[in-house]
Amino acid sequence: MKSSYDSISAQLLVVKGENGNLLSYHTAQKLGLIAVYVNTATIADSDKNSPELLKEEFKSLFGGIGKVQNKEVKLHIDPDVAPRQQPHRRTPFHVREDVEKELERLEKLDIIEKVEGPTPWVSPIVIVPKKSGEVRICVEMREENKAIKREKHLMPTIDDLIVDLNGTTHFSTLDLSSGYHQLELAPESRYITTFSTHVRF
Repeated sequence: MKSSYDSISAQLLVVKGENGNLLSYHTAQKLGLIAVYVNTATIADSDKNSPELLKEEFKSLFGGIGKVQNKEVKLHIDPDVAPRQQPHRRTPFHVREDVEKELERLEKLDIIEKVEGPTPWVSPIVIVPKKSGEVRICVEMREENKAIKREKHLMPTIDDLIVDLNGTTHFSTLDLSSGYHQLELAPESRYITTFSTHVRF
């Protein structure tokens, strides 16, 4: 604890309302009121040390892209729709290296896999540049969508949600990174998603 003769500088924010006073983490730490321990190491500067210590402690949560466990997505494919092998679209030379790196990354993450032998469905890819300078690989699936039967699910109404959330006190918002890539396709549904690239194996 700080002695009565010690003093610190702190920023005060005055807001409307009747809520109690809040003391920030940094101010409480300067006053010696709290000490946070992670893996027996005191966090001296939470902005710099805390994320690194947490990443070290929970390595399995910060690696890869993650998948929904024990769940595979099955596509219902209409056998009456004739398969299409669409013509390959040429990848511009100036982005081919970036495309190859992205394909390699996706394969390492177990998001895509190489196909051996003939396949009834083949789609071209479309390259979309990102603001970061990287590329996003999209697959032209309009022909395949004609063969995929839609599952029907009722969307909840506002009244339904109010009833479901009645009495709830904790809420969270999650933004999944590459959300669709975290859903694994059932093996029998993968052939319709085959796409072609300029890469020769």
